[in-house]
Amino acid sequence: MRVPLSWLVEYLDLSSRFPYEEGTMTFSDTFVDEMTEALNELGMVVEGVERVHASLDNVVVAEVLEIQEIDGADHIRKILVASDEPNPLSVVCGAYNFEVGDKVPFAKVGAVLPGGLAISLRKMKGAISNGMLCSPKEVGLAEDTDGLMILPSNFIVGMPFGEAAGIYDDVVYDLAIEANRPDANCIIGVARDVAPKLGARFSAPVGPKEFASFIGEDYLGLERSAIVDSELAQRATLAVLTGPFNLKDSSKIHRRLRLAGMRPVSEVVDASNYAMLEYGFPSHPYDYDKIPGGGIRVRGAKDGEELRTLDGSIRRLRSIQESQQGDIVIADLDDSPIGLGGVMGGQSTEVTNATSRVLIELVAFNRSTIARTSKRLSLRSEASMRFERGVDPGATVAVLHRICDLMGTSPSAFYDFGDTDPQMKTVVVRVQRVQEILGVKELDAKIIASLLAPIGFEVAGDEDVLKIKVPTFRPDCESEIDIIEEIARHFGYKNIQGEAAKSPYVGRLTREQKETRQLRLLLRDLGFHEAITSTLYNKEDHVSVGVSDVALEVSNPLNQEEIALRMTMLPGHLKALSYNLARRLDQVDLFELGSVVSGGNSLGYDGLPNERVRAAILVSDSKNGAERASKVLRVLLEFFSVDISAVRHLGSPQQLSSKYGKFPLLHRGRRSGIFDRDGQLLGVVGELSPKMAKAVAEPLSKYRYGWLEFDIDAMMELSLRQRKAQELSSYTSTDLDLSFELPELTPASELIRVITETVGDIVRSAQVFDVFRSDKLPQGMKSIAIRLRLERLDRSLNEEDVRDVIEKAGSSVSAMLQGTLRDHR
Repeated sequence: MRVPLSWLVEYLDLSSRFPYEEGTMTFSDTFVDEMTEALNELGMVVEGVERVHASLDNVVVAEVLEIQEIDGADHIRKILVASDEPNPLSVVCGAYNFEVGDKVPFAKVGAVLPGGLAISLRKMKGAISNGMLCSPKEVGLAEDTDGLMILPSNFIVGMPFGEAAGIYDDVVYDLAIEANRPDANCIIGVARDVAPKLGARFSAPVGPKEFASFIGEDYLGLERSAIVDSELAQRATLAVLTGPFNLKDSSKIHRRLRLAGMRPVSEVVDASNYAMLEYGFPSHPYDYDKIPGGGIRVRGAKDGEELRTLDGSIRRLRSIQESQQGDIVIADLDDSPIGLGGVMGGQSTEVTNATSRVLIELVAFNRSTIARTSKRLSLRSEASMRFERGVDPGATVAVLHRICDLMGTSPSAFYDFGDTDPQMKTVVVRVQRVQEILGVKELDAKIIASLLAPIGFEVAGDEDVLKIKVPTFRPDCESEIDIIEEIARHFGYKNIQGEAAKSPYVGRLTREQKETRQLRLLLRDLGFHEAITSTLYNKEDHVSVGVSDVALEVSNPLNQEEIALRMTMLPGHLKALSYNLARRLDQVDLFELGSVVSGGNSLGYDGLPNERVRAAILVSDSKNGAERASKVLRVLLEFFSVDISAVRHLGSPQQLSSKYGKFPLLHRGRRSGIFDRDGQLLGVVGELSPKMAKAVAEPLSKYRYGWLEFDIDAMMELSLRQRKAQELSSYTSTDLDLSFELPELTPASELIRVITETVGDIVRSAQVFDVFRSDKLPQGMKSIAIRLRLERLDRSLNEEDVRDVIEKAGSSVSAMLQGTLRDHR
């Protein structure tokens, strides 16, 4: 929240501590720094301090004395003005919204306006212009302009414009207000909280606390207004204001709104927004003559009901009875919705320049309902944010009075209904409990009362037990611990000695957490760059990599085209690859550890979407992407202590789905799968399909790209089942090289699995050392050579053992893989 310091000090009596010039609002660095420290100590963290310069030197109040036409000029006129100079000055001006006797801002020669425009002496159509008459935009008070800014008639000619309009150099604090501090979402709330910390007195705004409803004959419809369901709103205050509408101090109000981050719109809306920033209670103006029946009803929406809001969008509403995500509407007396309660008004009753009567609506809505509506419709505003956190139901009349005061008017009709006298809640606080929680024994009942009373709490009770009445502007203080937090804030956290928590339970990483961190370090050491890709894809991304299942979609995406939760990480890495290739970086090696979500109706054990954590690795190689990906996989299998037999040939696309989710479709002849003990696919390894490579890499790169993606938890579980210490043999081992002729689509991993399972424990390790393809081999066949390390635990190997291995290996490969033993040595 942006807080202009000149606005804040209006509610602080600082004369005893911080002298500042009342007329010019000049704040010293010491003053600014001490205010910053006080705000930080109270938990209203200062995220930024901005000194704002008015840039209005050499801009004065001038009076129009004479208006003359210029020969040959159709769009400009010569104006004589009285200013602070002894003689009238001539100014050339193109505006037509003023007349003789009007007072306007006059930028003299040498002035530099807020937009950076430097004013110099000019000659146009033979007429000398000794400066410029200014519009609100040119003096920094508006974004749009319809002519000159006409000043109040009581402004003194020749007076500096900034001084006359109350526009000075200022300081703006950017505060981070937490959700549990609804009272601090306004200027008055910040002032009330910071006053005792600075040793100052909070100057509460003067206004009526309550007054009786009055309704004339022209406004009898107001009496029929009602809150249909008291669960939806606690109190409503309505008033009709009759035009013309003018702000009493528009220059100051517009500047403060802009400094606070809001754009001036119109007199009524600006007064409403100004009061909201001051009190923290949003109000909404309606064109009274556009409300059928002349009254409103606060009710729950009907399921399927539609409302066109001020932004032009048609909102389909939900019934609270039908859904916990229901909405609140403001309806007219014909029961048609004219506003979305606490969020946005309806277009049918929008206030325009032609509006002559305005209905001001202040309703203390149910905050949780407003929060759900705002989130569901992605309609978060200054008003909805304040309603979500909680507003003061006792402030409606004061806010209405402030709106009327800003416009110098009084209500033509007023009606207050609902809980018009909200009571303060009483919370019992034990003094001993305060001392125990904060560890400060000197916090007795008297000190506690002195800390709470200045910020609006009423304290009664004895030395041991206090009965605290919580003000209605503090809906966050509901229990004893909430009050203790307020005591701690104003006592000062720096005055509370910290003590290290002692517990027999020492936190530590789980085995899975350790291995995940070690995996990340390993991949970095292997030369891969860690990537963080988007978890949201468009609908075509999954299809492009062969994943055809329907993805889960988010209901409130930041980008309407990216709504699908990812089921595989490959599309994100293909986009990263494309980005790098466009910048002539074709040797791309990336990895990512992240989550994927199964599509369709796949749910986890807790009924939520099945979310899994995977490792994904993209490799580049000038000759064979699949081979390099396989080499990386072998390193990772060793890291996880997983046997190579877990890697097997991946045939039809139907195999790409398992309880671990969906996996992408890689190159038909260059892909393998990683399977768990139950035969469930937990990962894939291989090369990008020709279609993917052509779409992403060609003709930008001659490299071939491999892909490896696996479920980390499943891989760890597999390793835990297999991880056991191998007994060492005291006898010499023997290496045996075997060469097999196999069908082209048979992966080496399948060959190793068949041999190791057939031969038994005598095989201590198996490794491929050659793959051979030649025209001399039968068509569709290849040769794979593997090296087996043989070893026995009970005796040395003999020739019979070796012959037995050769015989078993040859027969099993022939029977199970349709292969032939070519050679051995």
